[in-house]
Amino acid sequence: MADNITTPVGTGTVLATKEISGAHASKVVVVDQTGGDVVGQAVESPAAFSIAGRLKAIADKLLGTIAVSATALPLPAGAATAAKQDEANAAIQALAPSAAPFAITPHATNALERQIKAISVVTGGDITFRYPGETSDRTIPVPAGFYPLVATHIRATTTASGLTGW
Repeated sequence: MADNITTPVGTGTVLATKEISGAHASKVVVVDQTGGDVVGQAVESPAAFSIAGRLKAIADKLLGTIAVSATALPLPAGAATAAKQDEANAAIQALAPSAAPFAITPHATNALERQIKAISVVTGGDITFRYPGETSDRTIPVPAGFYPLVATHIRATTTASGLTGW
C-alpha cells in the first residue's frame, strides 16, 4: 500500500499498533510534562487530573448509588396511603353480599327477608325502596342490570321485575 511506511526501529523495540483493513495504525498516548497519561487510556484507574479521570469523577457523582427510602419521599396530594386503602377496603366490604342472593317479591308493607346491599334487575322500570333508618320511601328509575342498593323494603309500586337481592 502506497500510504504505509516502514519505520526502522532498534532491536527489541515494540511499537503499539492496531491493524485496520490490513494496515497497522500506531497507537498514540497523550502525556503531560511529567509523562503521565493525560487522556487516561493507558491505565485501568485513570489519574484524577486526567481527562478520563475527571470524566470518571463526574460519572461517579452523577451515576453513583443514591440511597432512596420510599418512606422519605413526599406523597402528592390525594395519594393512596395505608389509611385510605383501609377505608376503600371497608367500603367495598360494606357492599359485598353477606349471604346468598334471594328473589325479591315487592310488597306494600312487609320488609325484605334481610337488608340488601345490591340488586339485580331483569326488566327495567322504577324501584320504590326504603333506605335503612328512614321513614319514607324513595323511587328511582333503573334499566336492566346490577346496582349497589342498600334497602330494607322493596315496595309493591315497583315496576321493575326479575329482582334479586344481594
